[in-house]
Amino acid sequence: LASQLAETLASTEQMQSSVAALQQKVANSHQEIESLRSELERTREDAVRCPLTKVLNRKGFDQRLRALFDPQQATGPSSCLVMIDIDHFKKVNDNHGHLLGDRVLAALGEVLRASVQALPGASVARYGGEEFAVLLPGRSLDDAAALAESVRANAKSVKIKQRTGDKVLGTISVSAGVAALQAGDDEAALIARADAALYRSKRDGRDRVTVG
Repeated sequence: LASQLAETLASTEQMQSSVAALQQKVANSHQEIESLRSELERTREDAVRCPLTKVLNRKGFDQRLRALFDPQQATGPSSCLVMIDIDHFKKVNDNHGHLLGDRVLAALGEVLRASVQALPGASVARYGGEEFAVLLPGRSLDDAAALAESVRANAKSVKIKQRTGDKVLGTISVSAGVAALQAGDDEAALIARADAALYRSKRDGRDRVTVG
């Protein structure tokens, strides 16, 4: 009986050890799965983000714009698009080089991110080159115009300095066009109306906001 009891105890201890090892493997597997899931999410995020300006890239913008037209994602009575373009950006690159041009783009990206931080659902994207877009689901035309004006003023307060020394080379001047989503609009129509308003801002002297 003592021998059988000893064998039973040994078997029990071995089983407990095996169970503990299995539990550890399961825990490690869960950690690995979570790590892989996080890595996948980061990869997806990187795929739709501009590394220079830290805002969405064109692919990310297109995804958010399509979602705006999804009938299952109601956003309220109004949604708006703001198109923003840096004034005379070619001169910045020609006169000071592309490195400074990149710093100007990065600075405007920072201004835009800060401007929409308190607006749930808002998206900022680098539409292309020196042009940016802000999607404002569930926001009125007045809200969008006020945000565009805030971006214009805040961008102009940014001082662009030489890399060495404190010499100020200039500030950032932007033009903006604002359009609200209307009945019957598709993605192209909304973009075209905001772009037309942006063009009017440039035609009328730049450094201004025009509502389309």
